[in-house]
Amino acid sequence: MNGKWSRSLSLTIASLEFAKLGRSRHVNGKTNRSWRVFSAVVTVLCVGAACEDDTKAPAGNVDAAIAPTNNEAAVSAPLIDGQAGTVPATADQAGTVASTAGRADVVPTDVGRAGTSTTNDVDAGTVPNDNRSERTNNAYVSNSFSNSVSVIDTVMNEVVATIPVGTAPVNPTFTPDCQQVYVSNSQADTLSVIDVNSNEVTTVPAGGNFPSGLAFTPDGKQLVVTLLGETVLTPGYVAVITLDTGEVSPLIPVDAQPERLALSKNGERAYVANIGGQTLSVIDLTRGEVVKTIIPGNLPFNVMISPDGNRVYVAAMMSNSVVVIDTKIDEIVDTITTDSPNGMAFSLDFRSMFVTNAFTGTVQEISLETNEVVRTESVGGLPGFIELAKDGKHAYFVRPDGDTVEVLDTETLTVVDTITVEAVPSVIAICHEI
Repeated sequence: MNGKWSRSLSLTIASLEFAKLGRSRHVNGKTNRSWRVFSAVVTVLCVGAACEDDTKAPAGNVDAAIAPTNNEAAVSAPLIDGQAGTVPATADQAGTVASTAGRADVVPTDVGRAGTSTTNDVDAGTVPNDNRSERTNNAYVSNSFSNSVSVIDTVMNEVVATIPVGTAPVNPTFTPDCQQVYVSNSQADTLSVIDVNSNEVTTVPAGGNFPSGLAFTPDGKQLVVTLLGETVLTPGYVAVITLDTGEVSPLIPVDAQPERLALSKNGERAYVANIGGQTLSVIDLTRGEVVKTIIPGNLPFNVMISPDGNRVYVAAMMSNSVVVIDTKIDEIVDTITTDSPNGMAFSLDFRSMFVTNAFTGTVQEISLETNEVVRTESVGGLPGFIELAKDGKHAYFVRPDGDTVEVLDTETLTVVDTITVEAVPSVIAICHEI
């Protein structure tokens, strides 16, 4: 890379080294995850010069992404965190069920034809029962380097099933009725659809390359998908899928590396965080076009919308801030100073927000009444995507470099349990709409 490195880049590299991410560049002939992380950060932060081809490659959510070089297939792999095509198969798409010992294996079927599904025999005593309300208490974690989803019983805080999905899975997302979980297989260009009552998987086309962020319209009839660009600096797209027909809208161009997104309360607008472009695209979904571009800060990793639909919150990691946007005017109305914010989760009463800070290894509580940090506690290195438990007393956050999910006591902001999952857990999903 030519040119001078910015101070932010130097600090980022130091943080990655401190986190012991500086491993070999290649493993088994493929670009190492740590190198992908390094490359992505270099790409978006290098100053005054074009980056080398090594920095090319689509990322995956999780915390920014990193992508392949040397004709390697694009991989969506988590930096720290860890949301088209023809869609879901219905329950009457039959499959021959086979039982295998060990872990919950489900061989995906393709849309429009019968396939063979495999359900699992997990360790005795850990198979989730058929009680629908209990099953929807489970958390679903995408393991981006294991090509699997871990199912965690949030009452027992243990893994009860491990479900194989597609390559480089990211952003598990519940349907509004909490009966299915969709997962973007960012390297396979497909979506895995998990039935939460059987753990059976259906595989459907994503309708484009490198799917990442997923969001359902409130009525559950459409799925909005972000599609990463060919490199971290080339434009990406957004697709809208009508679920009952599988029809895909014309792709909507956005800035580079669109990752996570949030939809307005009426489902007519999408707010898309573009990590490579370092922008937030505001999309009118009824018109299928970007109507505004907002500059939220450096490395906008995450975006959420308040339940009343009045505020959008964007975590700008390298700007050390959470930006507040008024959705009535789609303009920034406040900036909350944090420290490398990554994951965000609302409290049950929506009066506060919990934020993981990747490089400082802390969790903060932000008052949404004053837009100020009210508590900060250390939780250790590289905390990623966070999700609130249904009881509101705990939250779960992933730690990709440790292959674990941590259980956080929201009253004390301390880690009270650790759950081991598979390699590189990127995003965790818990459904709150039963």
